[in-house]
Amino acid sequence: MFEFTDRYFVESTSKTPKIDLDKNTGELKIIGRSLPEDAKEFYKPVLKWLDYYFQSPNVTTIYYSKF
Repeated sequence: MFEFTDRYFVESTSKTPKIDLDKNTGELKIIGRSLPEDAKEFYKPVLKWLDYYFQSPNVTTIYYSKF
């Protein structure tokens, strides 16, 4: 079961990006290479977090990605 937290953070590796999703600031960042062995499993918690976030988003949401 997924439990929503105000911040979801994953540090980058050589094959996965840094993910920093912050409810308090409204900043959604994905930075780095994205070559996970199982992309569906890697991004599943990210998509769940976004589903919860967009039920009640901040007034301003900033999305930043760099690959």
